[in-house]
Amino acid sequence: MSYSHDLRFTAFASATLAIVLSIEVYAQEPWSARPEVVAKFESRRRPFNYDEQKVPVYTLPDPLVTSDGSKIATADDWNQTRRGELMELFRSHVYGRRPDVEYAVQFKQTEVL
Repeated sequence: MSYSHDLRFTAFASATLAIVLSIEVYAQEPWSARPEVVAKFESRRRPFNYDEQKVPVYTLPDPLVTSDGSKIATADDWNQTRRGELMELFRSHVYGRRPDVEYAVQFKQTEVL
């Protein structure tokens, strides 16, 4: 073995030992959520509904009727109008949208092994 290989092995062994020791320290103290953070988020949400009788009446829209009330009769009608409308409903009510906030991802190299 070369000297540089021996140094790399020693560094790897030291890092592994540090990880194992830090895991053992954390294993002695189980993780628990901070009560003030839990209380903050609990106060924001509405209570769960476990009673089916409390669910409001809702009728799903007809997928073959456009938002202006006209009927879908052909595949072209579907592809050109209704499909886009339904996709927009899913984007706004199910999947959500990403906020229009400018951001940049940056990386900084701190060490080379």
